[in-house]
Amino acid sequence: MVVDFQHHYVPVELAKKRGLYSDRTTYLQEDGRRATTMHARLYDLDLQLREMDEAGIDVSVLSCLLGWNASLDECRLINDDLAKVQSQYPGKFIGLAQAPVLEGKAALQKSTGPSEA
Repeated sequence: MVVDFQHHYVPVELAKKRGLYSDRTTYLQEDGRRATTMHARLYDLDLQLREMDEAGIDVSVLSCLLGWNASLDECRLINDDLAKVQSQYPGKFIGLAQAPVLEGKAALQKSTGPSEA
């Protein structure tokens, strides 16, 4: 089995929230400099599946490149979206959970997501 452990994915909702969603290449800016290149492939899981097949990849572990500095709410959005992706494409994608590491102890508190509220 071939596993791609460095596979990027961005939930469309998060990209739109941050003003980065486009069908063309855009850039996440930090301190006036390009920090991350965003492109349509990041949102298109069907295209990613075709490319995985072409490359002989059986399963990909998805990480969100916007998750490294995400807020608690954004991490929840990412994790909920990744759970849906895993259900929609069983055995093809595994979501790498995001945690708001920059939020300190607050990040360790039990959350009450939409299904628990």
